[in-house]
Amino acid sequence: MFNVKTMTYGYDDISIRPSDRSFVRHRSQCVTMKGNNLPIFTAPMSTVIDERNYSIFSKNHIIPILPRNIDMATRNEYLLDGKWVAYSLSEFDSMIRKNDRFDNTVHVLIDIANGNMDAIFRLCEIAKKKYGKDGIVLMTGNIANPETYKYCCNAGIDFVRCGVGGGCGCLTTSNTGIHYGIVNLLSEIYEMKKSYEPSGDIACVTKVIADGGIRNYTDVIKALALGADYVMIGSVLSRLVESCAKTYAYDKNGKTVYIDTLKNGTSVRESEDGFTISDSKGIYGYDRLYKIFYGMASKKGQEDLFGKKKGTSEGTEKHLECTTNIDKWTKNMNDYLSSAMSYCDIDNINDFNPDNVDTFIMSPNLINSINK
Repeated sequence: MFNVKTMTYGYDDISIRPSDRSFVRHRSQCVTMKGNNLPIFTAPMSTVIDERNYSIFSKNHIIPILPRNIDMATRNEYLLDGKWVAYSLSEFDSMIRKNDRFDNTVHVLIDIANGNMDAIFRLCEIAKKKYGKDGIVLMTGNIANPETYKYCCNAGIDFVRCGVGGGCGCLTTSNTGIHYGIVNLLSEIYEMKKSYEPSGDIACVTKVIADGGIRNYTDVIKALALGADYVMIGSVLSRLVESCAKTYAYDKNGKTVYIDTLKNGTSVRESEDGFTISDSKGIYGYDRLYKIFYGMASKKGQEDLFGKKKGTSEGTEKHLECTTNIDKWTKNMNDYLSSAMSYCDIDNINDFNPDNVDTFIMSPNLINSINK
């Protein structure tokens, strides 16, 4: 007997309704930043972020997280400098056993696919008790059951990644059947979050990060409108010139040419005909650049993490066309987000949520008509 409770939906299934009247005269009035950053985290993936481009993302107002494939000494150095760093559950367990205190606030992502494990909640409770509420900032996930959110709040977890199986490099859903439509997941968690805020009966009100399935600017905007506090992005950022994904092009003879876009002295910029590259060899151009992207649970992702393939792959490799430079992408993201906010008569990103924004399910015909 099937236990089908409801239909769940993805980003393509919804649209945002503008307000009946907007008093925002120009999108430049809209504040899209939370602090000094857009509400965006990099996914902790070896084809997105490493030591060479960490500061590039940070300077462009995207919050970077150093992934687990980076050696422990470097990750610890970044951690003690107040930067976001990813650790496995066992690495986190070892950390809180060895360190009695930290001189400054540290930011830890416990990077594990199955974010509803009880062991995570127990360790987070121990860490918060040991280092204090503000001594350690914790991010966990991923979760795909709205009810798991209350355990995150009770454990004192500051941020939780929401969404399983939706990522470009992820095969979890296609191979296990585990999934929960992101529209329903974010909406249901937002309602739970609102009920927790005034109660004071929980350790904290965990911030929500929409993670997986982001393909464009509009998905980011929809995730925020549905109640996400932040959005985590992998493949879209991997396609930027400044990502650390392996980059290649084809020369006029069709031969593959690999390009280190992060090498000192190398400049790669968009041009009318594609990309112009300047390095010690001179100035030359290619019509297209490509990036090799893969999930961290893929064969190559496991090799990055462990030096070899350790288990059954739940990720895949894709060759993606490079889109643009990070500064142009960030400007576009800021402009599209502020434009959407102006349509909804909202001038501050903190108010861009389901309390102030209406979203609607679209018919298949309507979806087809507007997806260009």
